[in-house]
Amino acid sequence: MNPDTRKTARARRQRRLQRRLPTNPYLQITSMTDMFTLILAFLLTFYDPSIVGAPSLVLPAVPVNAEEKPGPRIDVRSDGIVVDGVLVVTLDGHGGLRPGVERDAEGIPAVREALSARARDSATLLVACDKSAPYGIVGDVLASAHAAGFDDYRFVVESTR
Repeated sequence: MNPDTRKTARARRQRRLQRRLPTNPYLQITSMTDMFTLILAFLLTFYDPSIVGAPSLVLPAVPVNAEEKPGPRIDVRSDGIVVDGVLVVTLDGHGGLRPGVERDAEGIPAVREALSARARDSATLLVACDKSAPYGIVGDVLASAHAAGFDDYRFVVESTR
């Protein structure tokens, strides 16, 4: 191999290495910090501690220090949906609606009617959901609450502290 060819090959290799982007050895955690900040803000905003009032309602356990806020309360239990201590809708025991219960685009009409009279009294609704309640039922209850005039709600949890 010709010495000039070796020099040009080495020069080409050096130019190729210079063209590569330098690697950054530092960990970029800005996005991860933003994500954890959003999760923390969500938990501080929407979780509210309360006393468990029914054996058919098992609340998620969360370490919190805040006190229970006043306001109308809706319980989504495995056997039914209760608004301020009054059974509004009976469920099938597994969290599903029974065949005769109506459901429309704005949620469950019976829940919406029970909440509509209480919407003027307080702006914050306390929502206590059983751990085994399906998301579809909770979504229908929240849609019914929104249609009844509740725009602000807090989830009730059991305090572990």
